[in-house]
Amino acid sequence: HNHIVYTKNSKLYIYSLEKQTNILGPLDCEKAIIQPKGIFIKSNGKKGLYDYTGKEILKCEWDELKLFSNDYIITKKNSKYGLCLFNGKHILSCQYTNLIPHSIEIEKQIHTYFHVTYTGNKDTKETIFIIDDQLKPKSLITSYQILIFDWVKTILVSTATGYALYKIQAINNRILISKLISADIIQPFAHGNYYKIYQNNKCGVCDSNGIIRVPIKYKTIQPSRISSKVYAYKAWLPIQEVYQI
Repeated sequence: HNHIVYTKNSKLYIYSLEKQTNILGPLDCEKAIIQPKGIFIKSNGKKGLYDYTGKEILKCEWDELKLFSNDYIITKKNSKYGLCLFNGKHILSCQYTNLIPHSIEIEKQIHTYFHVTYTGNKDTKETIFIIDDQLKPKSLITSYQILIFDWVKTILVSTATGYALYKIQAINNRILISKLISADIIQPFAHGNYYKIYQNNKCGVCDSNGIIRVPIKYKTIQPSRISSKVYAYKAWLPIQEVYQI
């Protein structure tokens, strides 16, 4: 990055090879990490951010600053998480009890979305956000619980009335979430990207595209331990139907 971090007399300096001069220093800090678009500083156990002109972007008051995809910084303060840019502007304010970024490849393009958890005074909600072209957050779905499967392309959502399975897609280079199927209960199944579905006290199996592979008409379904077959029972009797999934 054409910059050198060095210490002198217990002070830290950042030297620019291009400008042939120090752009930062002397600083009373413990550590500096050169990033593509700025410099992370650690002082007295807290972290901050400077740009390459030596301007302070984020004060050394953060518990954690973590780079994601060279464009975003995940911030943490008082056990709460947020998301900001290298200009110091927070896209997602530092209010979430959890923030997990995901990068997925769809049609040979890398797309990013963020799975966040917000805990309020009465309940906890989870949300999937994307960042639009104007660098503003856009909520795709919010629910009580969101579980992510199938290499982060399938989302299982718990709602007030049951469960729903969604698929993350990219259309015209934009991420969209489409509902595949809803039921009383949906659970991950033993064989890879399959899901056991319960509706009106009957169960079946669908795949990660929402296609029914075992009809929803059985009392119980058990996977084979040695193959991709499943055994479906209409009652609690040793009478079974076999499906290959």
